[in-house]
Amino acid sequence: MVTVFIPQTFALADGEGQVRRRQDLGTGGVEDMIQLTDLHEAALLWNLKLRYDRNLIYTYAGSILVAVNPYRMFDGCYGIESAQRYKGKMIGELPPHLFALGSGCVFIFTFSSGNISTDNMPIFVKTAVYH
Repeated sequence: MVTVFIPQTFALADGEGQVRRRQDLGTGGVEDMIQLTDLHEAALLWNLKLRYDRNLIYTYAGSILVAVNPYRMFDGCYGIESAQRYKGKMIGELPPHLFALGSGCVFIFTFSSGNISTDNMPIFVKTAVYH
């Protein structure tokens, strides 16, 4: 069976709708997606892609931490020195990180096979206890 996808084009009639330029997020995106002027799925995903391409796997959406699984380890990212750097800091004072949530987090959201990431949960629990 061969599936053929026919590209679709859409045109707006005069006076119908409005097309705006996409917000320029630079090369690294924004750390907190609340800063996006157009808060919709495409803008969120584009921001996450820009950050992921720069090995920035953590991004805030307000007080929610979004983690994109890099499917590899980062050296020094989860050591004691990194945890101490975030100790006593408010969310937003330092770049997004799992350790930033340790002192006052109620919920953690990550996307890894539809469940809370088994890689991040032990790190989060240790951080919460450490704080």
